[in-house]
Amino acid sequence: MRLNKFINPESIIHSIKTAIACEIGFLITKLLNFPSDLWVLVTIIAVMCAQLSVGSVIQKGYLRFVSTTLGCLIAVFVIQFVGISTLSLTITIACIGLLFGYIATRQESAAYTFQGALSAVIILLNDQPTLWLASQRFIEITLGIIIATFVSQFILPIHARTHLRRAQANTLSTLQTYYRIGMMEEKEPDQSHYDEMDESIVKSLTKQRSLAQDSTREKLGLSFDLTQFVQCLYAEKAILRATTFMRTALHTAHADDIHTLQTMPSFITFNKAILETFDPLIQTMKANDSPLTKADGALPDLQILQQDLNTISFHTVDIEGLLFSASILLKNLQVLRRMYL
Repeated sequence: MRLNKFINPESIIHSIKTAIACEIGFLITKLLNFPSDLWVLVTIIAVMCAQLSVGSVIQKGYLRFVSTTLGCLIAVFVIQFVGISTLSLTITIACIGLLFGYIATRQESAAYTFQGALSAVIILLNDQPTLWLASQRFIEITLGIIIATFVSQFILPIHARTHLRRAQANTLSTLQTYYRIGMMEEKEPDQSHYDEMDESIVKSLTKQRSLAQDSTREKLGLSFDLTQFVQCLYAEKAILRATTFMRTALHTAHADDIHTLQTMPSFITFNKAILETFDPLIQTMKANDSPLTKADGALPDLQILQQDLNTISFHTVDIEGLLFSASILLKNLQVLRRMYL
């Protein structure tokens, strides 16, 4: 078995980078005689540990900075203008819970903003809550964010756009298999298997959106074309829908009609051409560069298939639905060919 099935090289690189960032943070706090080095290291670990790409580290660091700033400002306001008492702390803690609880549940990425509530509570419930304590926590966390972002960006950077191309390649590969099983195998596969494949493709499309957002934050290096990605994502969705409709039109028919259709030379040729169209696209995505294989020839001619279908009298096959879905499939495959080949 290949070793990379058990060991992910990028995860090893990222863990080494996290360790380097922690060492840098620890040494800086010692050189500058920080009163405490705890929150510098905690911030580096919180920002970097579960965030593999540069873009995701930038996003988490940004959210942590904004939320910590807000939490520290709340603590400063209470210390400076309200005063520390059981009543003021009771009211403030309730307001903190309401404010940050609402913000953190507005969208998934905002969940990291709970750190702001944590900062405010730690400062206010300290034995000696002072403005210096609030400033110290703000400086420590900001320093941790800067170190984490710097290491992520400049030491063996792992870019989200690279992972995005891999995700696109995996999605197209799964779509290719989805089409082959649905259109070329006479026996309808187990529905649960199809549902699993469909769910896998949908999850991959969602993952692509997240990776695209991270890619837009990576300002250094190769530029990321968000418009092209949106077009690609739309095409992948359309291919999934078209394949699903084609499979439904085929496999809801009588077994004799299915056999007749799947043994037609023009239908076999059409399906093989569709599957072959996926190959250079997948290779190009995996290469993350110029295409390894040029697109030879044109997409299959739907009119030839339509003419052959009209010569046969089917009783239970939705020919119009099948042809319409096939036209949508061809249109979106052509979109991907124009963009990447």
